[in-house]
Amino acid sequence: MELDISLLFARLSDDDWRTRKEAAYSASRSLGSAAVREMLVEGLLQGDDVGLRNACVEAFARGEVHTREVVFEALTGAMG
Repeated sequence: MELDISLLFARLSDDDWRTRKEAAYSASRSLGSAAVREMLVEGLLQGDDVGLRNACVEAFARGEVHTREVVFEALTGAMG
């Protein structure tokens, strides 16, 4: 089953914190996907939406130990 990145992004930026929390959990289980990591990095760069940024941080923080290296690479790549 393919993950719908645009739907996941919409749920990460939802007004309801419970929806964002559930979406962050879903994203954290899919950190092996480059598209999910890129979407989360893009969410971190959204200056106006604190809820979205927090949900993206939570998704990255919940990641399994084996995905930490690719997460680090995604974040450092976005910074420079």
